[in-house]
Amino acid sequence: MALGVFVGLLVPPLASVARPLLTPAMFCVLTLSLLRLDLAAVGQWLRRPVVLLLLLIWMLVATPVLAATILATTPLDRATQTAFILFAAAPPITVIPAYAMLLGTNAALATVVLTLASIAAPIVLPLVAIGVIGLELEISGAAFAARLLALIGGSFLAAAILRSVIGRQRIDASGSQISAFVVIAMLVLALSIMDGVTAQLLADPIRVIAFAGGVVAANIILQTVTAGVFWKLGRTDSLTAGLTGGYRNSILLLAVLGTAASPELSLMAASAQIAVYILPAVQQPLFRALGCRAI
Repeated sequence: MALGVFVGLLVPPLASVARPLLTPAMFCVLTLSLLRLDLAAVGQWLRRPVVLLLLLIWMLVATPVLAATILATTPLDRATQTAFILFAAAPPITVIPAYAMLLGTNAALATVVLTLASIAAPIVLPLVAIGVIGLELEISGAAFAARLLALIGGSFLAAAILRSVIGRQRIDASGSQISAFVVIAMLVLALSIMDGVTAQLLADPIRVIAFAGGVVAANIILQTVTAGVFWKLGRTDSLTAGLTGGYRNSILLLAVLGTAASPELSLMAASAQIAVYILPAVQQPLFRALGCRAI
């Protein structure tokens, strides 16, 4: 997956060719991730609706509003502020359950938060981003919501159909093959989001480096604050909440907005991959010191 990022940077024409595949690749990643959804784990956590509701309100409403409030006090231009606010409003990345297992936290909780946040995003994200915060996008709120619903809802429907046709037993037996397809789709995603980044890097390297540092900082801050807010859940579950709060699906925003995505949003999504690929390895010793053990 990291190879896609570097190839996209080093071979810009290839990234340009892959750019139209961004939305189909995101659809594949979402569908294949949902195909392996642990329904039993989801059902277990659904017995704690108050906790889940608070997590969703925090992730999809509170964090983007707080981000907008804080960023309004900075000298950043409006387009850059919008990109980071949308980052704080997005649902978690689709591979967050795997990261939870890697770092020794609660993969079941990560799965439930990912699932519910993805379901709620088509309604909540446009309402909060456009209705509450007042972000100005190149498409209307209704179109934004419709595109989110089509992408996420279509993925849920496709996964349900495949699960019905293939069967749970065969899906479980084909775990490694499904994972391979996910990696291929994410390779295409990583390649496609690098379109235009090389030109920006050559034209203004300081700006690109600042964006990358800003996204990594945003990830860490969101993880830390979220874990602190939900610390009463216990160490493992609060750290899991932190992971879902920090690793946001910025590529989903690009896939939904398409040509309406600003250069700043594209650069933010590309920069976010640095955190996605590097931070888990950096965090492992810290989580181990906190008593978490990878599965």
